[in-house]
Amino acid sequence: MNDLSVTNSYTRSWQSSFADFAPVLEKLLAGAYRKCEVIYHTRHKECRLVTQEFSGLPYAAVLKLYREQRFFRYLLRPSMAYREFLGFKRASAAGIPAARVIALGEKRAGLRLKEAFFVTEYLAGFRDGDEFTRPDCDRALRDEFIRINLCCLAKLHKAGLVHGGFHPRNELFRLESDGSMTVKWIDLATVLPVKKSGRFTQEKDVERFMREFPLSEEEKAGFISLYRSEKGI
Repeated sequence: MNDLSVTNSYTRSWQSSFADFAPVLEKLLAGAYRKCEVIYHTRHKECRLVTQEFSGLPYAAVLKLYREQRFFRYLLRPSMAYREFLGFKRASAAGIPAARVIALGEKRAGLRLKEAFFVTEYLAGFRDGDEFTRPDCDRALRDEFIRINLCCLAKLHKAGLVHGGFHPRNELFRLESDGSMTVKWIDLATVLPVKKSGRFTQEKDVERFMREFPLSEEEKAGFISLYRSEKGI
């Protein structure tokens, strides 16, 4: 993944970032994040695009803010931001291509988690795989997208991990000038060792991913065969 050093705490605020991003992070956390474009949001989470013009750095970034209202869920437990960091770390160790983690941290008041943040490098030119779930998509590109991701998933599973949220929208792709496809994963907070994955299983990872695509039974069987071959079963 990278060599970002992180030491978390359940009883105080903390943060970690690469040195070049530290001044930008301080500005963002002081309120300047409101000037950045919202690219995704839910009730408790929002993602903002930190452009190169804003940061003055040679790369853009995505700031993910978690605003937590549930006291006991994170009492002496890691925030979603730290879980995401651990997920990226596990996936990277398994050889999975993913976005680069730049910074993360938590704001706590005593034992109460008030806010957490997670920053990754913005993947310019990438699109999410949801477009391949439509019946009118390019079938050749769809099949390549499925093939690459199932091979990566098999690699993750062989490392003894479960994804837990394996959906096309969490796998980004970019078409290169030579016609090849590059894939990178995002949103890895649910990547866990099998023994800690609870109701999530490796079988469910495959099932959840495959059911999103408009495939014939024969096509599905072919992809499942590919996954099993890559996993060595």
